[in-house]
Amino acid sequence: MAAARRTPAVLLAVVALALTITGIVLAATDPNPAGITKDPLALNGYPPTSTNFQMTVSGQSFQMTANVTANFTTNAVEAIIDLPAILSASSVEARLVEKNLYIRSADVSSGTWLEVPTSGLSLFGLSLELTKPDIYLLTGFKKTVTHNGSMTTYDLVRTNVPVTNPFGRAKRSQLGTINWSITVGSQGEVTQSTLSVTAASSSTTLNIQVLSYNGPAHITAPPASDVKTMSPKVLHEFFSSLGSLSLVLPNNITSLGQAQLS
Repeated sequence: MAAARRTPAVLLAVVALALTITGIVLAATDPNPAGITKDPLALNGYPPTSTNFQMTVSGQSFQMTANVTANFTTNAVEAIIDLPAILSASSVEARLVEKNLYIRSADVSSGTWLEVPTSGLSLFGLSLELTKPDIYLLTGFKKTVTHNGSMTTYDLVRTNVPVTNPFGRAKRSQLGTINWSITVGSQGEVTQSTLSVTAASSSTTLNIQVLSYNGPAHITAPPASDVKTMSPKVLHEFFSSLGSLSLVLPNNITSLGQAQLS
């Protein structure tokens, strides 16, 4: 019975981690690189209605990949997540619709979904950042700019950043180094972003590769008859189970671009 309870908890934790990382990596900031070369991801200055991207999260002892579709109009997200080998399940299908998270094994085409109420996500701001992220407003980083045809890559480095394992039982901070790479297309739209965090004991790399903008993204909640509601209490078990992954992330993501280098 303990193992049976642990599996849905682990699935919920990985889904929450994937959604959190999505917000972290794509919340870049408004370059306006020169050039009018057309590219398949060009947005012509208009925020996308949807996006599809591939995400990889890797560390010293694990790797997780996910194919994610977000609908910015309906504020919904759908993902197929391949879990680290050290966890029990192989892959998970997840949907975030309004303020409810639904998950089930991706190995089945039908069956019961587990539902957990959440605070929801606001994706409109994210769509604006994807259109033309304002990288020049990020402070506290050493910046390097590289041009390759119609693509422009911004490499940002910052040292002595407090980091920790957000799912570890003992939230012990240590100082780490952040390497953040953001690539934009001919019109400034985000095409790829990689965030690497390195500390003395471990390292974590989060990579997002945009596959398309404005594609089909019909994401709906499962039928009520196929849904089983779970208590948010289960999330605590889920997060606890991720402590062994040795994940490291900045203590305060939102303040990364605010403090100046000394």
